[in-house]
This record gives sequence, structure tokens and C-alpha cells, in this order.
Amino acid sequence: MTISSKAAIAAYLCSFMRSFAPDTKPGQRLAEWLRHNRDRLGFDLDAALRLPAPSAGQRIRLPDRDVLLPLQWATVSRALAVSQDAAIPLGDPVAANIAALATALDLDRPTTDVFRFVVETERDKSFEWLCTQILSTRCVDTLGLIAAGIGSDPTTVWNALSAGPLGTLQLVKVAANAGDDLACFVPPRISQALMPPNAGLPDIERHLIGRPLPPTLDAEDYGHIASELRFIKRLIGHALERGTVGVNILFHGI
Repeated sequence: MTISSKAAIAAYLCSFMRSFAPDTKPGQRLAEWLRHNRDRLGFDLDAALRLPAPSAGQRIRLPDRDVLLPLQWATVSRALAVSQDAAIPLGDPVAANIAALATALDLDRPTTDVFRFVVETERDKSFEWLCTQILSTRCVDTLGLIAAGIGSDPTTVWNALSAGPLGTLQLVKVAANAGDDLACFVPPRISQALMPPNAGLPDIERHLIGRPLPPTLDAEDYGHIASELRFIKRLIGHALERGTVGVNILFHGI
């Protein structure tokens, strides 16, 4: 996982561990993924899997097994939580861009959480593989997996995908026949706008909309509506003085 996504992915892993028991098929796939990605977790997985010694001495190291013991499951979950907290100060430019876009579009928290989960899944191919492995168990579908990752429920996830800006603005699209893959994806044009070096809403807008063309008209071109033009100048002048935003003017029939 990339450095800037560590906190987000660690949070999703912690939520998965709360949602799936270690003896379930999703739990087994998660344990397998943790072992294969032990060098990227930010903590010593082998140490976390050692059980306390029954008396003074070294902790007991059990051989690898498909099903982790509940104590091991809880220990790994706590280690992931610590890893998540440690990664937060590193900063995450993509998270900052998502937050800026969410504010501009007035996305609520559940919708933003769903959007970020889908973005992070595409951003981190190793985590995407984990999602595919869990979905392949047929114990959970895409809505349930996203809900498990963000600590929500499938109905809330579906509402965010179908009834709000994610769907109407096509920020997230739903694939009809995704097989074992996550049935949601962010169009490349959107995801690329959220990636560095873009930083902040102006960069995102330039990526999505493009740079504005230079104007080809000036005040002299509106001499036939001189009185209206003087009124508009006063209106805009007052707006600038007061820092008013959202002033829109339509020249109709010109």
C-alpha cells in the first residue's frame, strides 16, 4: 500500500476484522492476505500472532494455520489500529482532495465514506485483491463488503450509490456483471483528478473541466445596453466589496 493510503487501508482492515469472525471464509481470506502482505502492514505480524507464554519465558509461536484463534484475531486488530494512528500524521493528499470535492458537492458523511472506499480499492491493487478474494467466498456481496469496510450497512451503501450525487453525477458507477470483482468503480477521469500532483478543488476542477478560454468580449461590446451594464457593474462591485459569492448574471436576448 502507498504511504498515504496506509491509514485508510488499516481502518478498513480493522473494520473487516470486526465484521468477519476468524473462522468464517471471509476471515480466512483476510488472514491469508495479512500473511502475504506482512511486510506492508507497519507492524510485526509474526510477533502479533505469538500467544502469551503460560509462564515466564518466550511467547508461544504457533505454526501458520488457516483459522486464527480469537486471541490472535484481537491482537492483530489492535496492531492495525495502532498502525492506522501512526500513519495519520503522514498526510494523505488524495484524502484531502476527496474532502475538498465532498465539500464542494455537499456530500454527506456516509456518501463520502462509500466514495472513498471505492477510490481506495482502485488505488491500492493489493487491497483490491483482498476485496476480490472475500467476494469470491459468496458470503458477502459488494454492498455488504463496502458496508463492512466503512462500518455501515448495505442499505445505507445502496442509498449512497443510487439516490445521491454518486450516481447522478456518475462519480461511482455500478457494474451489472462484475463476477467476483467489486461491482463499483470510479471512472478514470474522476480518480485521476483526485491524484497528486492535483491538490485542492481548483486543481480538481481544472482536471475535470479544463482551463477556461480567454474572453473575447469587453465592455465596449455591450454599448447598446449601457444602462444595464452600469447597473451590473454596481452590483458586482458591491459583491466584491462584501466578499459575496454565488452572484450569477444572465444577459438575456443579447
